[in-house]
Amino acid sequence: MNDILLVAPTPRVYENSCRTVKNENIKNVDVKEGVLEDGLRIAEKFIADGGKVIISRGGTYSLIKSKVSVPVVEIKVSTADCIEAYNKIADTKEPVGVIGFKNVIYGFEALSNLCDYRFCFKEITDERQIPKAVEECKKAGIKRFVGDVLVEKAIKELDCVGIAVDSTDESISQSIRMAKLILENSEHQIKKNYEIRTVINSVHDCVIYTDKKGHFKIVNKAAERILNTHMVDNIKTLFGIESFPEREVSGRIYNIDDVKYAVNIVPIRIDNDNDGYVFSFQKSDEISKLEHSLRRSMNKNGFTAKYNFEDIIHVSKNIDDLIDVAKKYAAVDAPILINGESGTGKELICQSIHNYSSRKNQPFVAVNCAAIAPSLIESEFFGYDAGAFTGAKKSGKAGVFELAHKGTIFLDEISELPLELQGRLLRVLQEKQIVRLGGDKVIPVDVRIICASNKNLRELTEKNEFRTDLYFRIGILKLYIPPLRERRNDIIPLAEHYLKYFSEKYKTEMLTIDETVKNRLENMAYKGNVRELRGIMEESTVIGSFENLNKSEEIADDSEIKNNTDVFNIESLEAHSDKYIKDIYEFTNHNIKETCKILGISRSTLWRKLSVSK
Repeated sequence: MNDILLVAPTPRVYENSCRTVKNENIKNVDVKEGVLEDGLRIAEKFIADGGKVIISRGGTYSLIKSKVSVPVVEIKVSTADCIEAYNKIADTKEPVGVIGFKNVIYGFEALSNLCDYRFCFKEITDERQIPKAVEECKKAGIKRFVGDVLVEKAIKELDCVGIAVDSTDESISQSIRMAKLILENSEHQIKKNYEIRTVINSVHDCVIYTDKKGHFKIVNKAAERILNTHMVDNIKTLFGIESFPEREVSGRIYNIDDVKYAVNIVPIRIDNDNDGYVFSFQKSDEISKLEHSLRRSMNKNGFTAKYNFEDIIHVSKNIDDLIDVAKKYAAVDAPILINGESGTGKELICQSIHNYSSRKNQPFVAVNCAAIAPSLIESEFFGYDAGAFTGAKKSGKAGVFELAHKGTIFLDEISELPLELQGRLLRVLQEKQIVRLGGDKVIPVDVRIICASNKNLRELTEKNEFRTDLYFRIGILKLYIPPLRERRNDIIPLAEHYLKYFSEKYKTEMLTIDETVKNRLENMAYKGNVRELRGIMEESTVIGSFENLNKSEEIADDSEIKNNTDVFNIESLEAHSDKYIKDIYEFTNHNIKETCKILGISRSTLWRKLSVSK
């Protein structure tokens, strides 16, 4: 449905309006025919369906304007319209009766001032007044009349000559331009007001926007609570200041009733002149309390990043280069896409980036997209309001984007996010705001997003399994973590690190890596990468030797693997693997978390394998 409706009170105005809209290729305008009550009914239905601006003429315009709340634009009766109607009366020597609503009378009054035409004016405010006005004119010897369509009809029934005043294409076009201007200004102002109110009311700080002299223009709810006890309308009086700073000021202390407030002042400059100021402030003793409380809350909920770049055990140059690039990425807020096989340490890199960035003191929220049931992803991501669905908490719940506000959100296995949720995520990244499930309040969110995947997302976009627009939105900056087999000189330092860690954990003597073990370790395939190496070191520490190394995965020798493929039945091997997974699942009494932990696989992989083995 279009936003603008033109209600034409006459067939000719309807035809002229349709022609004007078509010839000028005007968009977003509907044209309907209806006079007075019929026109009002059409207008009311249009408004009920979401219409925003109405155009009409004469009595129909007056009636609609008096009954509706949306803007109504009048098709003015121009002098050109009046002249065109008057010229249709053959004998111009006799006086002409002009009967109509104010707009018609006004047009012919202007015409009478320009020429010697004789007119008898009878203004009406109701169509029922037409017969009486005609009779009064006839008594004065007038037999020819002009007016709107109602006047034309009534006059003809009284055996007189009646001409209706039509609206020219220019009059119609002008009214449509006015309606579009009203619509544009109205939508722009409504949107701006809503955006401003939503933003300033979403923060806990007191916020006041003033003009250049300090008079209040916008005050948020937090500031209103203070102003309710102070009968002032100027920021100078509130803070006891005489002049404003020319530049932005942060953390300046002012007193209100002997209470210290830390105040930030930002001048609003337009054309190199200060047009106003934004003041944001809170009690100075609350700042340190808030930071302490936030840090304590983040630790309690696990929304912190533990690792730094110094924690990445390596000697290889390609990891050195990776860290150098990651540090540069940490300095900006653009989204990052980390690619790498399972077990290469994608979250380790992500946490390091967070702790190296300006957001390091803010939340770090990690989400495994594959570990959340599809039916719960939307509520987990965006939260929900009280009563949003059966089983929802009475107080509602914040989603991960709210929890990560001002910090970093890490979306692991982003490739597993359902397509329908990918579109919602894209809107959040673009608009930087969310709406909770079952809610109607827009909540601004400021998060740095880092995504990770062990799949090639570009290939998935070509298969229509991942949205192309989301791929380019989250992959502005890219990192690739090489697998362990591409940095084999890191294997022994990592192995020694984990041997030391597990010997301390299990209080055992640390194993020593001899040349035979070193050879074996450096030549394994490591399909599970660092995670697999860690598991081998833990197992070896527990049993006190490397005797199980020879039972581990085959060495990374492609020729050997190819030469021995005839020994294996690939199908039966996969079947055996699926059976083993099912056995572990049964052993844990169907505990998904414990099963995934033992097998070192994701939930999505477990679900897929279990469905295959059924």
